[in-house]
Amino acid sequence: MTNEAQPGLPHSPLILRALARAHDTRLDALAAVARPGRVRLGDPVHLISS
Repeated sequence: MTNEAQPGLPHSPLILRALARAHDTRLDALAAVARPGRVRLGDPVHLISS
């Protein structure tokens, strides 16, 4: 998590704010097709462990 303190670095909410600003507050995800079909705005997204 970018807003949690890391070894050798202090906690800083500025890091998360900078990322949000740089990416227009969007979340990106890498995905693979589990089942072909249409994806529409508002469809649920599920995390499946590999």
